Amino acid sequence: MSSESVKYERFVRDVVEALLRAQGLETVKVEHDIPVQGISRSHQVDVYWEYRLGGVLHRVVINCKRYGGTVEVTDVLTMKGVIDDMPGARGVVVTTVGYQKGAVDYATTHGIGLKIIREPLNEDYGDRLRAIHFVLQPRHYDVLGMDFELDRPWVAANLSPEDEAKWKGRIEFSGPLTKIENMLDGTELDLNRVWNAIREERGATAVDELASHSRLFEDAYISTPGYARAKLRSIQFRWVLRRAPDVEFRVAFDAAAIVRDAIAGTLLFVDPNGVVSGDVEQEFGRPRS
Repeated sequence: MSSESVKYERFVRDVVEALLRAQGLETVKVEHDIPVQGISRSHQVDVYWEYRLGGVLHRVVINCKRYGGTVEVTDVLTMKGVIDDMPGARGVVVTTVGYQKGAVDYATTHGIGLKIIREPLNEDYGDRLRAIHFVLQPRHYDVLGMDFELDRPWVAANLSPEDEAKWKGRIEFSGPLTKIENMLDGTELDLNRVWNAIREERGATAVDELASHSRLFEDAYISTPGYARAKLRSIQFRWVLRRAPDVEFRVAFDAAAIVRDAIAGTLLFVDPNGVVSGDVEQEFGRPRS
């Protein structure tokens, strides 16, 4: 037996195990290339599988035919001889290409399964989704500076010289802790929300475009930790929109194997993780997950 044939038989065994898991069957054993004793003699079986359903043990004999052409009826006749010598066992012939009409007719009459199991070809997918590819183009705003103007006459009339001096020095604002009260509409916004509102008022900007925008206030007050509340006349932000490197994602849905029933015409896809999709309801008798 060639190494390619052995490789194919093991491939079929792995696919069968995935199908078993998908059906939720209680697997007793799945073995490759073993002798199985019949009534009259021992049969060398490519893949042998036993499972339990409803407390009843079921046996399946699989012969793998990795031919360059379609499988002939003689191979199905050989399988019929094997299962006749193993009462209660079900026979399945598996290949990579297909079956001649005589093989299909004979298998249909005698209840022998015919499967095509192989790696998928492009034409197997049809209109089935194979991959999702998308590109994120991250952008972020880089705030270059913020300027504000207090109502100086109000400050001189209402704040102590010490508090007024502090407002003239270097100030480190806190986005969530710095508040602006607009007495005309009764709103109070933190500095982050004011920045967002000013940016929206300015409108969209191009990448790397230097932008600025101001908001004027008729009757508003600014407060921030460590400073006396003061009347605000205007606030301006300067910023630039930066673009980060693109981030690409690709999610592939390619299958590791397809299982086509040569009699019923159903088609299953088995992904690399053993998840089965396709004509699951027709093949397994249950809805797709």
